[in-house]
Amino acid sequence: FCKPGWHGSRGYCYLFKDDDLRTFEEAKRKCAAENAVLAKVGFTNPSFRSFMKRICSDCRSMYVGAEKNGNKWSWLDDDTDMIGTLWGAAEPRTENSCAEYNTELHVLTT
Repeated sequence: FCKPGWHGSRGYCYLFKDDDLRTFEEAKRKCAAENAVLAKVGFTNPSFRSFMKRICSDCRSMYVGAEKNGNKWSWLDDDTDMIGTLWGAAEPRTENSCAEYNTELHVLTT
């Protein structure tokens, strides 16, 4: 159900691009060019964590579709609040406004 090069899980398609390092804004633009958004990760689900590890085994972290506006963190795809999200220790830091998923620890960092 996904385009060539994309990977499907739980009814969604994911494209992992590790061709070069990008800023958060560049990653958002790259997704928009693909008619997509940065992913809202389901890292609390063990099968999704396994999927991520299998598809992106060399990745240590990746940008996700989360952003801070003012003091509120929300997911980009539906603007839902990130209350209860599994953040890493001492996260989210107030000086940063984008989030990465740490594939080894299965937490979000800023």
